[in-house]
Amino acid sequence: MTTKTAWITGATAGFGAATVERFVAGGWQVIASGRRADKLQQLVDRHGAGRVHATAFDMRDEAAMRAAHAALPVAFAGIDLLVNNAGLALGTAPAQQADLTQWKQMIDTNVTALVTMTHMLLPQLIERRAAIVNLSSISGSYAYRGGNVYGATKAFVTQFSQNLRTDLPGSLGQTLCGHPPDHRGRHCRHHLVDREPAAALEHQPHRGDAGQPVGGGIAGRTQPDLRPAPARRSCHNAAEWDERVPAH
Repeated sequence: MTTKTAWITGATAGFGAATVERFVAGGWQVIASGRRADKLQQLVDRHGAGRVHATAFDMRDEAAMRAAHAALPVAFAGIDLLVNNAGLALGTAPAQQADLTQWKQMIDTNVTALVTMTHMLLPQLIERRAAIVNLSSISGSYAYRGGNVYGATKAFVTQFSQNLRTDLPGSLGQTLCGHPPDHRGRHCRHHLVDREPAAALEHQPHRGDAGQPVGGGIAGRTQPDLRPAPARRSCHNAAEWDERVPAH
Protein backbone atom coordinates (compact mmCIF):
# COMPACT_ATOMS: atom_id res chain seq x y z
CA MET A 1 0.00 0.00 0.00
CA THR A 2 1.32 3.43 -0.95
CA THR A 3 2.14 5.70 1.98
CA LYS A 4 0.21 8.96 1.94
CA THR A 5 1.85 12.33 2.61
CA ALA A 6 0.44 15.28 4.54
CA TRP A 7 1.89 18.80 4.68
CA ILE A 8 1.11 20.34 8.06
CA THR A 9 1.92 24.01 8.60
CA GLY A 10 2.56 25.52 12.02
CA ALA A 11 3.88 22.14 13.17
CA THR A 12 6.26 23.31 15.88
CA ALA A 13 3.74 23.30 18.75
CA GLY A 14 0.09 23.08 19.74
CA PHE A 15 -2.46 21.75 17.27
CA GLY A 16 0.13 21.44 14.51
CA ALA A 17 2.57 19.31 16.49
CA ALA A 18 -0.29 17.16 17.78
CA THR A 19 -1.56 16.68 14.23
CA VAL A 20 1.89 15.52 13.11
CA GLU A 21 1.90 12.94 15.89
CA ARG A 22 -1.54 11.63 14.96
CA PHE A 23 -0.81 11.34 11.26
CA VAL A 24 2.53 9.61 11.80
CA ALA A 25 0.81 7.20 14.18
CA GLY A 26 -1.75 6.60 11.44
CA GLY A 27 0.96 5.52 8.99
CA TRP A 28 1.36 8.74 7.02
CA GLN A 29 4.48 10.60 6.02
CA VAL A 30 4.45 14.23 7.13
CA ILE A 31 6.03 17.41 5.84
CA ALA A 32 6.24 19.52 9.00
CA SER A 33 6.78 23.24 8.47
CA GLY A 34 7.13 26.12 10.90
CA ARG A 35 9.47 28.89 11.96
CA ARG A 36 11.42 27.08 14.70
CA ALA A 37 13.89 24.65 13.18
CA ASP A 38 14.83 23.17 16.57
CA LYS A 39 11.23 22.18 17.32
CA LEU A 40 10.82 20.65 13.87
CA GLN A 41 14.05 18.70 14.29
CA GLN A 42 12.63 17.18 17.46
CA LEU A 43 9.83 15.69 15.35
CA VAL A 44 12.36 14.26 12.91
CA ASP A 45 14.48 12.85 15.75
CA ARG A 46 11.43 11.23 17.33
CA HIS A 47 9.96 9.68 14.18
CA GLY A 48 12.85 9.45 11.74
CA ALA A 49 13.69 11.26 8.52
CA GLY A 50 11.83 8.63 6.52
CA ARG A 51 8.58 9.55 8.24
CA VAL A 52 8.90 13.31 8.90
CA HIS A 53 10.52 15.90 6.65
CA ALA A 54 11.10 19.23 8.41
CA THR A 55 11.24 22.51 6.56
CA ALA A 56 11.69 25.75 8.52
CA PHE A 57 10.47 29.07 7.11
CA ASP A 58 8.15 31.95 7.93
CA MET A 59 4.82 31.49 6.17
CA ARG A 60 4.77 35.21 5.34
CA ASP A 61 7.88 34.75 3.16
CA GLU A 62 6.48 33.55 -0.17
CA ALA A 63 9.93 33.01 -1.70
CA ALA A 64 10.95 30.80 1.23
CA MET A 65 7.68 28.88 0.96
CA ARG A 66 8.22 28.17 -2.72
CA ALA A 67 11.85 27.21 -2.12
CA ALA A 68 10.77 24.73 0.55
CA HIS A 69 8.28 23.21 -1.87
CA ALA A 70 10.84 22.95 -4.65
CA ALA A 71 13.34 21.29 -2.28
CA LEU A 72 11.05 18.50 -1.09
CA PRO A 73 12.68 15.05 -1.30
CA VAL A 74 11.18 12.81 -3.96
CA ALA A 75 9.68 10.54 -1.31
CA PHE A 76 7.68 13.48 0.10
CA ALA A 77 6.86 15.26 -3.16
CA GLY A 78 3.44 13.68 -3.70
CA ILE A 79 1.12 15.54 -1.33
CA ASP A 80 -2.21 13.93 -0.47
CA LEU A 81 -3.35 16.34 2.24
CA LEU A 82 -2.66 19.97 3.09
CA VAL A 83 -3.38 21.00 6.69
CA ASN A 84 -3.34 24.80 6.87
CA ASN A 85 -2.80 25.13 10.61
CA ALA A 86 -0.27 27.98 10.87
CA GLY A 87 -1.76 31.08 12.43
CA LEU A 88 -1.51 33.44 15.35
CA ALA A 89 -3.47 35.83 17.54
CA LEU A 90 -1.83 39.05 18.68
CA GLY A 91 -3.26 41.47 21.22
CA THR A 92 -6.63 41.75 22.90
CA ALA A 93 -7.01 45.54 22.83
CA PRO A 94 -10.19 47.10 21.43
CA ALA A 95 -9.88 48.35 17.87
CA GLN A 96 -9.25 51.98 18.75
CA GLN A 97 -6.26 50.97 20.91
CA ALA A 98 -4.91 48.15 18.75
CA ASP A 99 -1.45 47.97 17.24
CA LEU A 100 -1.70 48.23 13.44
CA THR A 101 1.52 46.22 13.06
CA GLN A 102 -0.11 43.32 14.90
CA TRP A 103 -3.19 43.58 12.71
CA LYS A 104 -1.07 43.35 9.57
CA GLN A 105 0.93 40.43 10.93
CA MET A 106 -2.24 38.47 11.64
CA ILE A 107 -3.61 39.19 8.17
CA ASP A 108 -0.31 38.27 6.52
CA THR A 109 -0.09 34.99 8.46
CA ASN A 110 -3.68 33.85 8.86
CA VAL A 111 -4.98 34.97 5.46
CA THR A 112 -2.32 35.84 2.89
CA ALA A 113 0.05 32.98 3.75
CA LEU A 114 -2.80 30.46 3.87
CA VAL A 115 -4.12 31.39 0.43
CA THR A 116 -0.58 31.50 -1.00
CA MET A 117 0.16 27.99 0.24
CA THR A 118 -3.19 26.72 -1.02
CA HIS A 119 -2.78 28.33 -4.44
CA MET A 120 0.75 26.94 -4.76
CA LEU A 121 -0.34 23.36 -4.08
CA LEU A 122 -3.77 23.34 -5.74
CA PRO A 123 -2.66 22.00 -9.14
CA GLN A 124 -0.98 19.02 -7.49
CA LEU A 125 -3.78 18.49 -5.00
CA ILE A 126 -6.34 18.44 -7.82
CA GLU A 127 -4.23 16.05 -9.87
CA ARG A 128 -3.98 13.63 -6.93
CA ARG A 129 -7.58 14.17 -5.78
CA ALA A 130 -6.08 15.15 -2.47
CA ALA A 131 -7.68 17.08 0.36
CA ILE A 132 -7.36 20.34 2.30
CA VAL A 133 -8.08 20.96 5.98
CA ASN A 134 -8.12 24.62 7.05
CA LEU A 135 -7.99 25.47 10.74
CA SER A 136 -10.48 28.20 11.55
CA SER A 137 -11.76 29.24 14.97
CA ILE A 138 -14.98 29.83 16.82
CA SER A 139 -13.68 33.42 16.99
CA GLY A 140 -14.62 33.75 13.33
CA SER A 141 -18.27 33.16 14.22
CA TYR A 142 -18.71 34.83 17.61
CA ALA A 143 -17.46 38.32 18.38
CA TYR A 144 -15.58 39.12 21.58
CA ARG A 145 -13.84 42.20 22.92
CA GLY A 146 -10.42 42.60 21.34
CA GLY A 147 -11.00 39.91 18.72
CA ASN A 148 -11.33 42.49 15.94
CA VAL A 149 -8.82 41.36 13.31
CA TYR A 150 -8.09 37.85 14.61
CA GLY A 151 -11.77 36.94 14.43
CA ALA A 152 -12.02 38.51 10.98
CA THR A 153 -9.11 36.45 9.67
CA LYS A 154 -10.73 33.26 10.92
CA ALA A 155 -14.05 34.21 9.38
CA PHE A 156 -12.11 34.53 6.12
CA VAL A 157 -10.68 31.03 6.54
CA THR A 158 -14.18 29.61 6.99
CA GLN A 159 -15.60 31.41 3.95
CA PHE A 160 -12.56 30.64 1.81
CA SER A 161 -12.97 26.94 2.59
CA GLN A 162 -16.63 26.99 1.59
CA ASN A 163 -15.86 28.86 -1.62
CA LEU A 164 -13.08 26.43 -2.52
CA ARG A 165 -15.62 23.63 -2.40
CA THR A 166 -17.90 25.65 -4.66
CA ASP A 167 -15.10 26.26 -7.19
CA LEU A 168 -13.79 22.70 -7.15
CA PRO A 169 -16.69 20.26 -6.98
CA GLY A 170 -15.36 16.78 -7.59
CA SER A 171 -11.78 18.02 -8.02
CA LEU A 172 -10.57 17.41 -4.47
CA GLY A 173 -11.22 14.54 -2.10
CA GLN A 174 -12.58 16.99 0.49
CA THR A 175 -12.11 20.55 1.67
CA LEU A 176 -12.83 20.77 5.37
CA CYS A 177 -12.75 23.70 7.76
CA GLY A 178 -12.33 22.81 11.41
CA HIS A 179 -12.98 24.72 14.63
CA PRO A 180 -10.41 23.17 16.98
CA PRO A 181 -10.68 22.98 20.76
CA ASP A 182 -9.12 25.78 22.73
CA HIS A 183 -5.83 25.52 24.59
CA ARG A 184 -7.42 23.89 27.65
CA GLY A 185 -9.06 21.13 25.64
CA ARG A 186 -12.59 22.54 25.64
CA HIS A 187 -14.59 22.10 22.47
CA CYS A 188 -17.18 24.17 20.70
CA ARG A 189 -20.16 22.33 19.37
CA HIS A 190 -19.62 22.79 15.64
CA HIS A 191 -16.18 21.33 15.06
CA LEU A 192 -16.77 21.29 11.31
CA VAL A 193 -18.56 24.27 9.84
CA ASP A 194 -18.72 22.75 6.37
CA ARG A 195 -22.06 21.00 6.31
CA GLU A 196 -21.75 19.34 2.89
CA PRO A 197 -18.52 17.49 3.73
CA ALA A 198 -20.09 16.63 7.09
CA ALA A 199 -23.00 15.01 5.26
CA ALA A 200 -20.59 13.19 2.97
CA LEU A 201 -18.82 11.75 5.99
CA GLU A 202 -21.94 10.41 7.70
CA HIS A 203 -20.71 6.84 7.22
CA GLN A 204 -17.56 7.54 9.21
CA PRO A 205 -17.53 6.17 12.77
CA HIS A 206 -15.67 9.03 14.47
CA ARG A 207 -17.98 11.55 16.12
CA GLY A 208 -17.56 14.66 18.22
CA ASP A 209 -20.09 16.79 20.09
CA ALA A 210 -23.69 16.53 18.93
CA GLY A 211 -22.82 13.79 16.45
CA GLN A 212 -20.87 16.09 14.11
CA PRO A 213 -18.19 14.21 12.16
CA VAL A 214 -14.63 15.09 13.07
CA GLY A 215 -11.23 13.92 11.88
CA GLY A 216 -11.61 10.93 9.57
CA GLY A 217 -13.21 10.46 6.20
CA ILE A 218 -11.13 12.27 3.59
CA ALA A 219 -12.40 10.56 0.48
CA GLY A 220 -10.93 7.11 0.07
CA ARG A 221 -8.11 7.64 2.56
CA THR A 222 -7.17 5.59 5.60
CA GLN A 223 -7.22 8.19 8.36
CA PRO A 224 -5.61 8.39 11.77
CA ASP A 225 -8.01 8.70 14.67
CA LEU A 226 -8.40 12.46 15.11
CA ARG A 227 -11.21 12.35 17.62
CA PRO A 228 -10.80 15.02 20.31
CA ALA A 229 -10.88 14.27 24.00
CA PRO A 230 -14.40 14.42 25.48
CA ALA A 231 -15.61 17.99 25.76
CA ARG A 232 -16.21 19.41 29.19
CA ARG A 233 -18.75 21.82 27.74
CA SER A 234 -19.66 23.49 24.48
CA CYS A 235 -19.38 27.19 23.62
CA HIS A 236 -22.58 28.74 22.31
CA ASN A 237 -21.98 32.46 22.57
CA ALA A 238 -19.33 35.08 23.09
CA ALA A 239 -19.87 35.16 26.84
CA GLU A 240 -18.62 31.58 27.04
CA TRP A 241 -15.50 32.34 25.02
CA ASP A 242 -12.28 33.59 26.59
CA GLU A 243 -11.04 37.11 25.90
CA ARG A 244 -7.59 35.81 25.02
CA VAL A 245 -7.46 33.50 22.02
CA PRO A 246 -4.40 31.22 21.88
CA ALA A 247 -2.07 31.31 18.90
CA HIS A 248 -1.61 28.10 16.94
